[in-house]
Amino acid sequence: MVGSMVLVNTYEPLMMQQERLRNARLLLVCVAFTVASYYLWIYGYINILVCMVGILFFGIIGIPAMTMAIIKPGYLRVDENGFEFDNVNARKVKISWDQIESIQLRNVGLYKHVHVRCLPGSRRNALIISRMSGYPAERIAEILVDYGENFRQNQVDQEY
Repeated sequence: MVGSMVLVNTYEPLMMQQERLRNARLLLVCVAFTVASYYLWIYGYINILVCMVGILFFGIIGIPAMTMAIIKPGYLRVDENGFEFDNVNARKVKISWDQIESIQLRNVGLYKHVHVRCLPGSRRNALIISRMSGYPAERIAEILVDYGENFRQNQVDQEY
């Protein structure tokens, strides 16, 4: 149990999706920084290299990525077979409970993320999951550990 949250032991398939509104806000931020970088470049207020990096990162990378995230938001589906994770920045990944070595909560920069380490010999070494549709990373880790303990023969390490 994390804080006052309690898991319901029904173990029905659970679907969490990225928030489109959050992605739309990030798209607006990318557009604003791209316009600002272009403006600063045209009027020569800042070094051209700084402006080009802003245009490259926010305009050429950020705007298409956030547009795609609005059109096709990522999701995390958890059920008795394991979980499926699809993100705009990565391929769709299906991991069964028997492939998981550990589920950990880690700090990446300023934010907490769920780090899923797979057993040696699996197709994937590790996977990092951020928050989904209002579920904080702590809650996602708790759900994955709870489902994993219920549906897996071996215990999933809890390190959070």
